[in-house]
Amino acid sequence: AMALNFHSHVEETGLTTSDKYPHIFLRHAGGHVGSGQPLMCPDPEIARAYDYEGEMAIIIGKSGRHIPKDKALDHIAGFSIYNEGSVREFQGHNRQFGLGKNFEQSAAFGPWLMTPDEFGDPYEQTISTRLNGVTRQHESISGSIFRMEELIHYISTGYRLRPGDVIVSGTPGALKPDPNDKAAQTDAHFDEAVQYAGRVHMTPGDVCEVEISGLGILQNPVVADIPQKYTTY
Repeated sequence: AMALNFHSHVEETGLTTSDKYPHIFLRHAGGHVGSGQPLMCPDPEIARAYDYEGEMAIIIGKSGRHIPKDKALDHIAGFSIYNEGSVREFQGHNRQFGLGKNFEQSAAFGPWLMTPDEFGDPYEQTISTRLNGVTRQHESISGSIFRMEELIHYISTGYRLRPGDVIVSGTPGALKPDPNDKAAQTDAHFDEAVQYAGRVHMTPGDVCEVEISGLGILQNPVVADIPQKYTTY
């Protein structure tokens, strides 16, 4: 997955990132659900800043290593929609923010794969995220810092990409809040380190939708995570 790959997201976080190398992290399989399945919101005693991040997913269909940029698109099987559920407090615990991106059932992926010939040029499409029907993100995918051929080239420098691998291409910033937006004002009391202007945290009972024009809608209800007690499986 890509961190800080939209200028608007870099601006809202106040962080800095390289314009030469993509910022990459990994997500494990247990952190995902499909379309229509519930996302699990952490217990508020553990974390309160559980955020949506609407993104485009690129599914690899052809193996390769050291893939040149001009061959990268040949390795794409298709595209899908992704909601990068992120637990901000755990991202900020240290410089390696992997756990904050890997809570159980915190991200969603789907609802289907669309082939490149069906979808066309992704950079002519827009990505929107709605929480309880209110649009919280809306931006052209052309706002990406690194394009998909650059991501495929860079990642394949390190290891072989295989069919079924998924590259998630980053999220745009939140829309600026309306002064009458009660939800945004309610969330304003959160620690500034995990609160971006206009980004409303997800809580149990919410419904989150991520839409990519020409591709579809990924919709998920949000429920409470399991209680804080020792659990075996």
